[in-house]
Amino acid sequence: MNPNMYADDTCVNIASDNLKELLTDLENELENISNWMRTNKLSLNASKSEYMVIGHRRQLNRVDDDLPDLVLNNEVIKRVDKTKYLGINIDESLNWKEQYKTIKNKLKGGLSSLRKLKIILPQKKLDQVYKVLFESHLRYCDIVWSSLPNTKLSQLQRLQTRAKKLIVDAKYKDGWNCEWLNVKSLLSFDKGVMTYKILHDLCPENLRHKFTERSMITDYRTRNHGDLQIPKVRLEYAKRSFYFSGVKNWNDIPDNIRERESVARFKTGFREYLLNLQDPNTTPW
Repeated sequence: MNPNMYADDTCVNIASDNLKELLTDLENELENISNWMRTNKLSLNASKSEYMVIGHRRQLNRVDDDLPDLVLNNEVIKRVDKTKYLGINIDESLNWKEQYKTIKNKLKGGLSSLRKLKIILPQKKLDQVYKVLFESHLRYCDIVWSSLPNTKLSQLQRLQTRAKKLIVDAKYKDGWNCEWLNVKSLLSFDKGVMTYKILHDLCPENLRHKFTERSMITDYRTRNHGDLQIPKVRLEYAKRSFYFSGVKNWNDIPDNIRERESVARFKTGFREYLLNLQDPNTTPW
């Protein structure tokens, strides 16, 4: 069992090949947690607790409707197919559709603010508004939900393009020059930064063992000697995960950028590299 705690929110996750055994094990663990809390004069509100079974769509289709109830303190815990945790909408098949809807609505709200402010503020101030009300939502936990299909990512790109046009058409010009990374480049940038931090032990240790450098597998000095070993996966579903797409993204970064000695210098070099790759006359998808 792996508990994750943040302030007064607690998330417990457990994995098993047998769903009914999993629920039994989880119920036992929850009882242990409840006993510990009572001993320490704390309370666990079962009525506000819920659980979700996460898996591939084909696996979920085989789940019986008569699953045993998950009980805590003599109260049945409600099963849900989606929930919100730390601002991220998680669904049982991890397709991130609900998260996409939330992000899209927030970006439209940012566009509305830019539309109202473009007759009041100069372009450089509007750029700051964009960073706060638009890009911040676009990049929040993007490593988690960036596995969205290209059709949905292209919709987010259209909204960013509209934001740029609003600032270009602002009433007060002040020599502003747009140096934004497009949506595809932003996702690539954040994946690259996370991978850099993981490889340099700047993240929790449990993330590091997921990444294997090819130099640790073979002594042969090849052109790709500094790359990461690409995980062997069969499903397209798995290929969209961070552990697969993050490795491919890292291997595409030039060595002279990957070898930067600090996060700040890596960010600077990688951002410049991505900006140079962007074609302003075409969309990334």
